[in-house]
Parts: sequence; structure tokens; C-alpha cells
Amino acid sequence: MDLKESPNNPLFSLNSTIILSEIFKKFIDSKSIDNDFILLNSILSIDERYGLVSCDNYYKRKSYDDEKTIDANNIIKELNNIQEFTTKEDNKSYSFLKYSLIYYIMDLIRNEELNNLKINETNKISSEIQNILQNIDEDYIATNPNVNFRYKSFIMYLKNSNRQLELSDSENKLYLKTGTFQIDELSNHRIWLDIVEINNDTLNISGLFNTHYDSKFIEIRAIIESHDKKTVNTCRQIFYPQNERKDVHYLSIPWMYRYNFNVDIPIENLHKTRISFEILYSDNEVEYSFNPLIEFRLTTYLSELGIYYVKEPYILLHDSKSISIIKYSFFKMFKLELRNILRIFRSNEKHKINACLMRTFYLMIYPFMKKKEIWLINDRIDNADDNAKHLFKYACKQKDAIDKYFIIDKDTDDYNELKKISPNILKYRSFKHKILYLFSSKRISSFLNEAFFNPYYNQKEYDDRKLYNNLVVSPRYFLQHGVISCDLTKHVKRYNHNLRLIVTSADPERQSFYDLDYNYPPGVVQALGLPRYDNLKLLDKKRIVLFIPSWRSYLDKNEELLINSDYFKSIVSLIENKEFRELLDKTGYKFVFKPHPELVKHVSLFENESVIIDVDSSFQQLFGESSILISDFSSVIFDFAYLKKPVIYYQPNDDYHYEKGYFDYETMGFGKVVTDENKLIELISNYIDNDCEMETEYQNRVDKFFKYHDQDNSKRVYKWIKDN
Repeated sequence: MDLKESPNNPLFSLNSTIILSEIFKKFIDSKSIDNDFILLNSILSIDERYGLVSCDNYYKRKSYDDEKTIDANNIIKELNNIQEFTTKEDNKSYSFLKYSLIYYIMDLIRNEELNNLKINETNKISSEIQNILQNIDEDYIATNPNVNFRYKSFIMYLKNSNRQLELSDSENKLYLKTGTFQIDELSNHRIWLDIVEINNDTLNISGLFNTHYDSKFIEIRAIIESHDKKTVNTCRQIFYPQNERKDVHYLSIPWMYRYNFNVDIPIENLHKTRISFEILYSDNEVEYSFNPLIEFRLTTYLSELGIYYVKEPYILLHDSKSISIIKYSFFKMFKLELRNILRIFRSNEKHKINACLMRTFYLMIYPFMKKKEIWLINDRIDNADDNAKHLFKYACKQKDAIDKYFIIDKDTDDYNELKKISPNILKYRSFKHKILYLFSSKRISSFLNEAFFNPYYNQKEYDDRKLYNNLVVSPRYFLQHGVISCDLTKHVKRYNHNLRLIVTSADPERQSFYDLDYNYPPGVVQALGLPRYDNLKLLDKKRIVLFIPSWRSYLDKNEELLINSDYFKSIVSLIENKEFRELLDKTGYKFVFKPHPELVKHVSLFENESVIIDVDSSFQQLFGESSILISDFSSVIFDFAYLKKPVIYYQPNDDYHYEKGYFDYETMGFGKVVTDENKLIELISNYIDNDCEMETEYQNRVDKFFKYHDQDNSKRVYKWIKDN
């Protein structure tokens, strides 16, 4: 690589570079050895060339320390050194060095950890970057094709130290500029809709508007035109805690504004209605408005390949700037569907022929299927031992003219067991599953993962949802697979799932959904009790100490990461603890380890003569038989405590991937919280000495927490789903 001819190919990563020792020795005694950027660029300045090695794989050193802290003083010192190096007379003429600086600055500002520094610290860092940028011409930034625009525009802003609005009356455009560089033009932006849903004669629309313009000066309006009458509804701004829905900051400076909004529009007698949007920007000096283009996310049921959806007595359809509501008739739907099939056929989608054939068949049988009430119910693909199974078992006994189906992989042991409950067991991704999914009236699951019940979606192989999503407008009911104690706002996202029901077991759990920014409307979260609790029973108590630690999502990547984690080490340490083994031998107790489903593939790492690893027994059987439960943050603790058996919160590592929620383990928990292994063993010994009885204090907490202590959870959940 000749940097004289191609200077926009800098190096600033030392750990991927091989340097000849005779060259490297020249720099050992200089302070450049302390800084990768200065060292590499000092070496490159000798000959302005480097060689590239072609290889299939490159392995670099891994770090297992996630607790890296950002030190503002070190960053400022490094920037000072770089500033001093780049302004040396000998270095001023090197173009590759200036390009290197731009990449270095880009790499620095996109580090989100910098936003956690104090304002005075980020101000100093910004000032040091500005000093460096004064010696770099704008062309190195503005015309650099290898720098993402969002970083490029921010670097230009740092160089010019200003942002200004420019309204062009002749073009009817509102520009945002820094110097002569255009950061943004407001009318270029589109609205992204997350939800377009009719429910109880109300059309709910929710979405997102991304912009560089300060959102406090922006208002989004829904324009409703119906029967020669025009009305305007102002959209309400809402806030989500997820990073992808929060404002973007660089060096603590707001740079991208994410305006999430929601609006409810009454649609009674609104046949032949057209809804568009208006974006209004208004500050003390400038006022500007325009009608944006609309894009649809999969959760809206509409898309480029799904131009309409039916919600009798309405049909919703869209164009590039509006949504229309017309009165339903099969003839209208038939014509729209033919247009839709033709659009899919002309697309570049890999499975378009299958989709066209499936949709044609759907259209042929629609008149015979549309009046059927079809419920699709599921737990995991490979297992049925959760709330969905217990609800299904109850629902199948009800005489209600509803066709209820349970979805599961045919190659599982539970498939034949479910056949004893009902013949309506759907083989996962079978033709019948695919057809019934299109006609389902309700989708009921213990899990949020859509791949568990959607036959047109495979996370690893394909995603054909947009080929069918406008046909599947049935609401989703989330039974949960445990009591929620943490902050799950980053997972139970309304804009991704738009659930009709979220089942909870306690009023504090239910209230947490409204205290935090889940943004679900009133009535969606119901304290009805988990259906699986109906089957929780005290069986003949066995001398079993049950151990069920929760999983850590950050360990998903590979087994090596797991082995090097404190999580793994703490589990192995307990299994191999000599004192614990002697206690078990002395008292005749067995130590049973029930691994999380994500941990099952690694169970061979934990094999030891002192522990029984149980991957086959049902959770409910183990809960009924065991004497004590040890867990850290897992929701299984609630199941075990519901039976008023002793639980111990063993939390040696503060590394759980969910943020703390409403549930305080010390003041609300159903057992003692311990972090030390020796204290854990001492506590287990005390429980064994007292015949494993839960203390009165914790029994009272169980009574206070759970809203219901009967066996009617399935009945309540079934009735709510049936009525809603």
C-alpha cells in the first residue's frame, strides 16, 4: 500500500500489525512507544508504505474483563500527545496522517462510555479534538467516503463549533448546517410506523421520527380526512429506554433526536378515511412544516409487499404518504390480494414463488376459513412444560366452538404427550401450521421469541415475514414463563411485540409495567396468575437440594467465554466444595443441578460425582419433590416459594444481564440473600437441621406478594383471552 498515492488507507491498530524488529528498535526509547497511533504513524512516515497480508482468519487476544473504565485524563493526555506529534514540521505534509486522525477521532467519539463522563471532562476532550481539527482541511472530513455520515457531520460540527438553520423559501426546505457543510434537511426524513392497529373502534398508530433537529421544537400531527371533513390530532411524544430509541449523544452532545410518538384516532363511521402526517418545526425564529413519506415496520402488518390488511368491517391500505380505511367486502379484498401477489412476484425475494402459491391458496379458502375462531398456543419449540401447556390443557376441556392448536416440534418427547390432551397438535413449520397461522385469530405464547410460533421466520436461516405479515393480524397474548422481578423494558418492547395481554401474578409486578417506560396501554397488563401454578403441588418430599442458576446472556458467544467467567467458576466451586459434599453425605441429601435451557449444551463441563445434573425431569416435579432451592435471580424462585418451601438467593456475582426492577431481594424476597459460598453452606445446614421449613417471615411475604393462592389461574387467563 503506497500512502503517497492512496493516503486514505491509514493504520492505527497495533495489534494487527507486524513490525520489523530493526525498525521497531529505533522507537523503543522515545515516548511514542506509549501510544499506538503515534508509534504506527512514526514508522509509516519513514517510507509511507506498508504491506497487506491476505488470510482467511485473524485471531487476536481476547479480554474477559468487561469492567473497563474510561479515564478522561488519559484520553486528554493522549490527545495532547497526538496534537504535538501531528503539528511537528516534519509531519504536516503527510496526507495519510490527516486521514488517520479523522479515523482516530471517529473511533473515539462513537465510544458510548464517554457519555458517562462529567460534562467538564467531555468539554475538555471536545476542546482537544477541536485543536487537532484546526490543522486539517475540511476535504479530509467532508469528502471522505469511508466515514459514516453521522460521525462525519459531528466531526465537521466540532471543527466549525456551530450549527445553524437555513430556511430556503424558493426550495421550501429547512437546512441544518455547520459552516457550509449540510448536516441535514428536514423533509428528507420519513416517519417509521411501529403499530397501525384497530381495536375497539379506535385506530392506534405509534412510530418513530429520526432527525438532527432538536425534538423540543418538533410536533407531529395526524391529518384525518373523511367525508369532506378534515381534523387534526396532535401525536403524543413517548419515551423508550432502549438505546435504539433514545437520543444519540457524542461527547455528551445531543446529535440525533429520536421522536417516538403515539396517537389514538376514533374510527366509528370513518369508512373512506385517509390519514397522513405533518411534521412541524417551530422555534422563536423559524417555522416550517411538511408531509413526510411513511415506512412500515413488520409490527404494523403493512409493508412494501403487504399493501393492505383486513380487520372486519374495515380494510386498511397504504401508499407512500398515507393510510386509508375503507369498508370491507370480499370483492375489494380479492382485488387487493391479486395486486399484492403480483407485487411479490415482481420482487427479488428468494421465496417469492412459494409465497405467491401460498397466498393464492389462502385466497381460495378464505371464504370458508374467515369465520373460524382459531387459537395457536405454544411454549418452546422443543419443550412443553410451561404456562402455554397448562392453559391449553384447561382450554381443551371448555366447550366453546374454538379450535385450539398447540405448536411443537414433532421430534420431541412432549409431542406424543400432548396428543393425549388433544389431537390438535401442530407439527412446527408443517403445511398445516403455515395455513392455520395465516387464519389464526389469537396467538398465545409463554415466550416473546417469534421464531417459536411463526413458521415463516427462522432466525438463523430465513425471514419471510414480510411476504405474509399483512395476512396475520391476530393479537398476541404473552403468558410469560415466570414472574418478572427485573426491569425488562429492553426486552418486552411494545414497538417490537405490541402485545394484547401480558400476564402477571402480583399487583407490584403489574404496576411495574406502568411505572417504567414499557408504553403499553391500560388494560394490557393483567394480574391473573400464571397457569402453570395451577399444577404446582407438594409431592412426597425428598432429600434434595435443588440448584437452578439463571443464565447470563453475555455468555452466548462461545464456550471459552463461559469457562473464563466468574459465573462458571462460582458454579464449579460450589459443586466441588469439599465441606458441602461432606454435609450431603452426612445428611443423606442429594445435590440436583437443573441447568437453564441455554446451559444444557455445556453440561459436560459440570459433571462431577457429587452432583446430579437433571435435564429430563419437569420443573414442576422437581419443585414438588425438592426440600430446598438455591438460585440467584431466576424466576423459578417464585414457583418454589409459592409452595412455601425454603429458598436461598445465592448471588456471588453481580453480573445479571437484566437491570434491577421493583423487586428488592432483601425486603421482598422469600429467603436470605448470600454472596459467600461458606455462608451458603452454613445456611443449607441450618435448614436441614430444621427439617427444611420456610420461616414464618417469608411465608407471610409469599401471602402478601401473590394476588391469588387458588388453582384458577388458567380459568382467569382463558376467560380474559376469550373476552378480549
